[in-house]
Amino acid sequence: MTPSKSKLPAGMKIRPFAMADYEAAARVWADSGADVDTHEQIRFISRRYRDLFLVAEIKQGIIGIGYATWDGRRGSIWRLSVHPDHQRRGVAQALLNELEKRLRDKGATWVYLFTGIENEIAQKLYEKNGYQPLDECITFCKLLVEKRREDTREP
Repeated sequence: MTPSKSKLPAGMKIRPFAMADYEAAARVWADSGADVDTHEQIRFISRRYRDLFLVAEIKQGIIGIGYATWDGRRGSIWRLSVHPDHQRRGVAQALLNELEKRLRDKGATWVYLFTGIENEIAQKLYEKNGYQPLDECITFCKLLVEKRREDTREP
């Protein structure tokens, strides 16, 4: 599915994330209600998945961000967020399309995507793009270290 060119913010480009983008990306995540990964976490992800960590940018700055991981068989899309001022204009669709293309080019036949159960806007976008909830799967989570005060949003 291709986003309407007329809806996209003027001059928007999708490019690889760079560590110099961290503060702007953190603002997008925070302003869109998502958790903000630490500088160290993002450095690790950006090095490991350099070609799968993308930002959507306009002249004024970064307005969207997302990354995918690849295990050699399946891809997973994580942390796809768009600043609230630019939502519903095709930014998330453009990022999703590019991440899917890059995963397909690596040989992925399946892609998993993660979103919060309360994020109905994202769920509608993903369903519109052929994603289906996995009723036969249960996601488990285990905390391996003591939570820091800022980590209270995760289960």
